[in-house]
Amino acid sequence: MPSEMFKEVRQKTSLIEDVIDQVLCAIEKNQVPPGSKLPTERELTEQLKVCRPVVREAISSLVALGILERKRAKGTYLCKDINASIIKKLFGYVIIRSSELNEVREIIDTRRAIESELISLASIRRTADHLSAMKSTMEHMERLDVGTADWFQVDCDFHSRIGEAANSGFLLALQMSIREKMLHVMKLAFFPPQIEQLRVEHREMYAAIEAGSPERSREVAVQHIDLLIKGIAQNQRQPELSKIAII
Repeated sequence: MPSEMFKEVRQKTSLIEDVIDQVLCAIEKNQVPPGSKLPTERELTEQLKVCRPVVREAISSLVALGILERKRAKGTYLCKDINASIIKKLFGYVIIRSSELNEVREIIDTRRAIESELISLASIRRTADHLSAMKSTMEHMERLDVGTADWFQVDCDFHSRIGEAANSGFLLALQMSIREKMLHVMKLAFFPPQIEQLRVEHREMYAAIEAGSPERSREVAVQHIDLLIKGIAQNQRQPELSKIAII
């Protein structure tokens, strides 16, 4: 890491923003690679020619955004998966209330957009290892008691394996960033009579990916999410949710 990557701050009206801009510029130029340690507060203070509280506030702002992370007794580091970290932080402020139809709709719309593309890419880019991981996770889910916390988690894991097979880091980061929100929505949608259909659709998704068919993969993914919508409508007594489905 260059010893003099930062220079004296000359903009006196907003010192904190100037420090933030310089750190972001160093990241953009890959002077601070993902996972690497930043200079200490003392070193930054000397290079930037500002007081330590300004540096500390700038670093705290970048930590809050999910760009940097503090490690106890070790220092401040650039997050290893910076895109995923930032996106997760942003989605963390999205609040889902079961009484708010629009909020549930938006999460479902987001999932449809992300996962229909991921599964299409997965059908083209998957490897034997990806298929093995998907099949193992799917079979694990089928052995679990339906509706338990573990079952919901493994269901999400199956979709994550599909995301990994797509080999699209940014789309995978988007998928992972809404995982907790989707778990909440899935629990709203849980409707036991649909469980067998869910199992069938998981196997159809796997089969379409294995066959290398992006069109069929996308079709099954959309059907799967439409089943989720029906479950929410039945459980929450909000039949207007059915209008979300793509016809």
